[in-house]
Amino acid sequence: MLELSKTINEDAHVTTDTLRQALCAKYPRAAQFLKDITLAVNLEYVLEGDVRDLAHGDEVALIPPISGG
Repeated sequence: MLELSKTINEDAHVTTDTLRQALCAKYPRAAQFLKDITLAVNLEYVLEGDVRDLAHGDEVALIPPISGG
């Protein structure tokens, strides 16, 4: 597991969408992968199309697409 930590200005309004956009901008080679991942905030999935506000201390997990067999 890779753990990343980032400090964001307390006045900034950060959502799951702005986080995804920031990650795509910072890691352009991974942008396509980042668009297809599922996010979880504090152990709760964020459904596709939902936008969740992020607060100090929130734990965000990036979950890659999976397939069954």
